[in-house]
This record gives sequence, structure tokens and C-alpha cells, in this order.
Amino acid sequence: MAAAADDASTRAARGIATIDDLTGKAIDQPLAVYSFPSSFSTEQGKGGWFYMSYHKKSGEFGELSFDTANNRWAIEGTFTLIMSGAMHPDEYDSALVFEAPKSGKVCVSFVIGVNSDEGDGVRYAVLVNGEHVLDAEGGYVFLPTGRVDEQALDIDVQSGDRIAIVLNRNEHNSFDSTSVSCTIEYLQ
Repeated sequence: MAAAADDASTRAARGIATIDDLTGKAIDQPLAVYSFPSSFSTEQGKGGWFYMSYHKKSGEFGELSFDTANNRWAIEGTFTLIMSGAMHPDEYDSALVFEAPKSGKVCVSFVIGVNSDEGDGVRYAVLVNGEHVLDAEGGYVFLPTGRVDEQALDIDVQSGDRIAIVLNRNEHNSFDSTSVSCTIEYLQ
């Protein structure tokens, strides 16, 4: 019995468990969790999140600017936007990017849903350091209007790797406001 308590105490001291007050047993905790939109910020990089555009043809990312009047990230004069809990693509894709603070295995889980029943839907992709990781045509998954998708992907990362949830307008950008929530959890 003492060995179990010592093991639980050791795990709690390392930050990977807490001790249940009633049983004295360890309750495992995730190593680290990063969530959007709860970590939405007016600062690039805060909490590991970057708010960017993505140019599909060139494969280049660019930082969005924060629009304080509308509380959103944007390319001025366009509808390439990222708000708390939502994204909207335009000529450039919207890209919610997480930078791994350390190496390990992460679970990237997200829910994405087009907020309107009108329009032609959107397409989304997940990129790690610019490389597509979803098994879909051209790396993009088509999401029709009014539909919600959920995904969970286990990915090995190195410190500094960037994981991007990219939203594309499909044929046009009308009615493309899309709800997005994403959690990145270190598994090891």
C-alpha cells in the first residue's frame, strides 16, 4: 500500500497526476492542454496560438493584423478573418496555427461547422510544418453548409513545429463564417 501512495505522490510531484483526497490514489492529468477559443488573444503567439492567412498556391503563411474595433484578426479590406470561436476565408485561407512548445506526441482534436445553410460550403485542411496530414483530395476536406465535422489526430511533434487548421472558401466566400474549436493535448 505504501508503494502505491509513494508512486501517486511522485506522479503528483511531476505534475502528471493529482491525489484523490478520499482514496489517496493518483488521478492522471494531461501533460499540457492548449485550447481555442478559450485562449483567443489579441497577441500573436500568446498561449502558443498564431492567427494567420495561408496562400494555397504558394504554400506561404502570413500573419493577420488585429482589428480592435471588431475584436478579430484580419487582412485589412478582405474577409480573411479569425474571431474567438470562428474563422472566415476569402482570397487567402484563414489559418489557426499552434506552435509546439516542446517535443512529444499530441492529440489535435477539433470541431468545425459552417454557420449557414446558404453558400457553397468550405474546405479545411490540417498542416504540420506546411505538409498536409489529412487523407483527402488535395489535402482538403469538403464541408457542406450546415454540416459539422469532428476530427482527432495523434501527431508526433518537435519543439517549434507548427500545426495549422486551414479554412478555404471553396468557390466563393459568401456565407463562409465557420465555427471552430480546437484542443491540442500532449499525450507524452
